[in-house]
Amino acid sequence: MKNSFNKIINGLLLLIVFCMVLISSFSCSGQADPSIKNLEAFNFYNSGNDQRGFSGQYLNESLVVGYNQYILNQDCTIQRLHVHFEVITGGGSIDNPDQDIPVNGSVYTKWKTGTATNDQKVTASLFDNSGKLLTRITFTALAFQPGRWDEISGLQNAYLNDMATDTVNHLTFMIIGATLYTEGENYFDWKKVEITGNQIYHSLEIDKKGTLYIGSWEGKLFKSTDHGKSFTECTKPIPGYNGYFELILTSDNTIWVSRFNYPLRFSTDGGNTWKVSESGLNNSSQSIDVFRLSTGKFITLSFDNISLLESTDGIHWLPVNNNTLYTARMHVTDKDEIIVMDVASNANIMKSVDAGKTFLKEYSHSVTYGTSPMRNIFSSYKGVQYICMPGAGILKTTDFNSFELFYSNIYIRGLMVDHNGVLFATNKDFNKVYCYK
Repeated sequence: MKNSFNKIINGLLLLIVFCMVLISSFSCSGQADPSIKNLEAFNFYNSGNDQRGFSGQYLNESLVVGYNQYILNQDCTIQRLHVHFEVITGGGSIDNPDQDIPVNGSVYTKWKTGTATNDQKVTASLFDNSGKLLTRITFTALAFQPGRWDEISGLQNAYLNDMATDTVNHLTFMIIGATLYTEGENYFDWKKVEITGNQIYHSLEIDKKGTLYIGSWEGKLFKSTDHGKSFTECTKPIPGYNGYFELILTSDNTIWVSRFNYPLRFSTDGGNTWKVSESGLNNSSQSIDVFRLSTGKFITLSFDNISLLESTDGIHWLPVNNNTLYTARMHVTDKDEIIVMDVASNANIMKSVDAGKTFLKEYSHSVTYGTSPMRNIFSSYKGVQYICMPGAGILKTTDFNSFELFYSNIYIRGLMVDHNGVLFATNKDFNKVYCYK
């Protein structure tokens, strides 16, 4: 019994000695291991990340790094940290790259972007008194250079889905993901537009009066007559339907709404009342494009790729011809020339000068990936036509007879142009945007 009691006493003494050694090793006033931070904590913060600006110029906001130190043992030393800024990509420069951070304070510096790449990156490394690295903060930026195709990947709100421009009032609106934005002073500044009702959006158009229309994923249509400052809800285009639809405007300000398994319908009074296309169209299909010719006739391309159809009243439709067209999109020029992108085998640009009765091939190129769906492949600015050509890139023409390969990129799927003529192209996976000013 006595031996057992002695073992218990000796064990307790060893435990007390071990605890005293452990406490001593964590004491900031002793010869503590500088890697041990159990009795002190740092809260790091920063600002100035994810900016956009022009190549070779200073970004608007400074890069800021700072910290707060929380002391759990009063014998610990309050630290003044050191920061080192370093350019990683882009070729830019940093003012005052090495600085001491005041105790529980912050420092700032200016970042001048480089011209080597669109993607820019800077790191800020923070060290303690002993020179040990505590943390590393990464700052990113996008630098845009006129005359160069710049890539925007990993968009904060997914992909660029649709765009509408008002060249009279110098406005561009866009849907990124499912959120409405307006273009700021520069073509890379996108500002969120708040609309009451917390809707998510699919497509938008602007008519010749400057009225902005936007369709939601809940089957609703909204319009703004004050350039996006306020919105009112129109009469629901498809009663009882709660999904997205294609929104189309023709040159006479007629609003068209198209959706698979529902008849094509249109409004001539700003979305207050709707008429239904009663005959000639296949309700199981979808009309992606509708145009109004100078004769007053409407022409549409049904998405089932059967044929072109025309109508004098929008209600009754008749085939233009009996030819089968494997056509992805359609465009009509000011001269009533009908341009289609035919994708039977190659991607072919076909033109008709007789209102769609006959077509001639004007350009052809092999296709390296599937072409459906394709949105916004015909765009124009001040008489110049730009065409998204799958398998080639972007073509440029003024007459649809001769073409110039303006941008070589085989993965382009969609193309839009803002009110200043800046081109925005989307890739085939809809996760990148290429822009050119």
